[in-house]
Amino acid sequence: MGDINPDKIITTLQTIFSTEKILDLQELSEKTVNELYSFNVENKKYVIKILTRQPISEMDIYLFIS
Repeated sequence: MGDINPDKIITTLQTIFSTEKILDLQELSEKTVNELYSFNVENKKYVIKILTRQPISEMDIYLFIS
């Protein structure tokens, strides 16, 4: 995985989803400006984009796509 600590990602996701069952965290692409990871929670697949640059607006800070 990129420069981001995967354990920190999982800990943050556990807080957001109120569960410890964050499964299959995988980096999706190494050739983007930001870092993309997929993961599963309770049989649903999600993708998270982690910004590696300063966000342009407050809406850019957290973005979940299911």
